[in-house]
Amino acid sequence: REMRTDVSLRDSDKVIMKKHLKMLKVTVRHQNQKRVYRVLDLTDKPASKLSFEVEGRQMSVAQYFQKQYGYQLKYPNLPCLWMSPKQKRTYIPMEVCDIVEGQRCVRKLTSDEVRTMIRATAKKPHLRKQGIDEQFKFLNLDQDPYLKQFNINVERQQVSVRGKSKKREWKTLRIA
Repeated sequence: REMRTDVSLRDSDKVIMKKHLKMLKVTVRHQNQKRVYRVLDLTDKPASKLSFEVEGRQMSVAQYFQKQYGYQLKYPNLPCLWMSPKQKRTYIPMEVCDIVEGQRCVRKLTSDEVRTMIRATAKKPHLRKQGIDEQFKFLNLDQDPYLKQFNINVERQQVSVRGKSKKREWKTLRIA
């Protein structure tokens, strides 16, 4: 389903977005070269109203993207991402940015996020082992051509380790 083009953000939504986007790395799609930026902040004004001086005249970010890159913004009423370094004041519309994969979440998790994470990770050992075995079978690592190419072998058998339980008795634990 297409998002409406006249959409804008409420102040409460901006606060939430700022919290989630701050310090994330993003790549941009509007240039021929791949460039990575770090998000410092979200602008208060949308791209259609956020202006700066270009060759002696004021121009909005939306106008600049149209003139410089031939790119008509689909969502000119959304705020821009303020990229690092802070002194350069680089503003880029959100719609031309992609979040770089694999980044750590450096902010404090909300109570709902903590609860969800604990539910997903707090499992009885036999259920955890069963889940790992199922994933191992699903991944079919014995047949992976990339692993074979580098002569990497992944053992199916989980490792056994001796350790103490809470009752101070020695037991053999299975570590995945």
